[in-house]
Amino acid sequence: YQNRRQLKILKNRIAVAGDSAGGNISTVVAQRSVNKPYAPQAQLLIYPTVDFKSRHPSFYAYNEGLVLTDNDINYVTQYYATQHNVELDDPIISPTYGNLKKNPPAFVITAGHDVLHDEAKIYSYKLRQNGVKMHYEEYPDQTHGFINLTPISKKAKRYTIEISKNFRKFWDKNS
Repeated sequence: YQNRRQLKILKNRIAVAGDSAGGNISTVVAQRSVNKPYAPQAQLLIYPTVDFKSRHPSFYAYNEGLVLTDNDINYVTQYYATQHNVELDDPIISPTYGNLKKNPPAFVITAGHDVLHDEAKIYSYKLRQNGVKMHYEEYPDQTHGFINLTPISKKAKRYTIEISKNFRKFWDKNS
């Protein structure tokens, strides 16, 4: 933020974006900077991790044999909670339990075959209920990490381009 003028970045054109754990970081940054001069004006959250406390039906439906498994989630949960002595419902790691009012507009993407599907969908609902402008989109035939498969999957590449274009339209409309 401090170098935005030098880099010719407009104050009202700062967004946070991330997938999976990066989506978690993006949501936490957005929440913690709501009243700051450098607060992001938009969020692009692609299958974000937003709730380390709860386990929803998609967690049990897709927790084996796909890209992100229950072992992966449990490892990360254990690391956050034990290594850093953080409660699982602390908004610093589980933004779904944080103050969602005044959050920047959010563009949330989920994959249909993903342990994180339900928590991201619930988070989207909570954002909307708290008056946050948002767009939710599900890619039902995809799994966690599909945006990283663009070199080998034409469909993933097409979806990633589609997400980029649609996010730009969403941001332009809501900024």
